[in-house]
Amino acid sequence: MVALRAGLLGALVGFAIGLVARVPMRWVALVRDEDTDFTVAGTVGIGLTFAVAGLGAALAGAGTERRWLAAVIVVLTTLPMALFGTGVGQDEVRGALRDGVGTVRVAGVLLLTVLVGALAAAAPVAGWRIGRRLRAG
Repeated sequence: MVALRAGLLGALVGFAIGLVARVPMRWVALVRDEDTDFTVAGTVGIGLTFAVAGLGAALAGAGTERRWLAAVIVVLTTLPMALFGTGVGQDEVRGALRDGVGTVRVAGVLLLTVLVGALAAAAPVAGWRIGRRLRAG
């Protein structure tokens, strides 16, 4: 029962963090003078990606004392978000540099990309903490 509660809470918190991360993603589009329309499907997809990271970390935190197994679970459930996010972030920074949008805008894109990365790291961290707290009782 603890693992189920942890998983649900981890997924919910991860999804919420994903929705928060969507805001600086929109700001990047504004800074780069790109299309700022976001689809519901894209937003839900990002939320679900963050939810999977929160879910996996919460289950790992609640369910196992084997640190190596917990680490494998967290890595496997976080890796898709990390790879996708890193790729998109690099593309945005490269695009800003290539488009010659100016130093201030490039710095803005870089800072916003770092913020999105920090939020991406927050999802599994929050999930892990939820799992460990629920396991401890």
